[in-house]
Amino acid sequence: MMMNRSLYFLASYVLFFSFFTISVCGQQVNDSLEVLLKPYGSLRGNMAFFDDKMELQENASRIGVELKIKKGELSFIAGGEVQLNMFRGSTSFNVDGNLSRGFVTVESTQDRQVFGNRLGYLGIDFGRFGVVTIGKQWSVYRDVTAYTDRFNVFGARASATFIGGTDGGETGTGRADQSRIYRNRMGNFYVGGQIQARGGNNDHFIDGFGASLQYELL
Repeated sequence: MMMNRSLYFLASYVLFFSFFTISVCGQQVNDSLEVLLKPYGSLRGNMAFFDDKMELQENASRIGVELKIKKGELSFIAGGEVQLNMFRGSTSFNVDGNLSRGFVTVESTQDRQVFGNRLGYLGIDFGRFGVVTIGKQWSVYRDVTAYTDRFNVFGARASATFIGGTDGGETGTGRADQSRIYRNRMGNFYVGGQIQARGGNNDHFIDGFGASLQYELL
């Protein structure tokens, strides 16, 4: 895929990725708690050749952790993810790396801080009755569009997940801001519902809503 006529070549690489689980649980009695800690990280960069120059660019590196405390049939969830800006390139072609809430075309990375907020949420897992989460989190729209986001740089550009040069937070299509989301699996069906309530700076009771439905064939 070509960004424009002046983009000749882009080499992308993943520097590091890890995912592991730490599980701590007490004796299996009625008052026991099970604690699951899932840290993860992905360090990414790409070398871009465009406009007759070469540049080392940031490619949405991130680290995060999810904590789950299980008590009987209920699980309490807390998660967070931050972006790491390792390279001081002037541009970033990966729209997944956008953290801006304003609508821009190409985000400048020159003045970024080392860390940037990507995700932050709390929730309750009710088991077969589904999961409810609140905060800044992946939207139900992205539950579907994520299947096309397999390329390291240009995968998400065609789906409007990160619309207008943002992270999809305000529109609720990417990492939705101030969202309440319900997800559940019923047999081979996966359902999701989402509402956004971003505060009292407008006259809307609900600022946005969405839903998704998936069916697993195999």
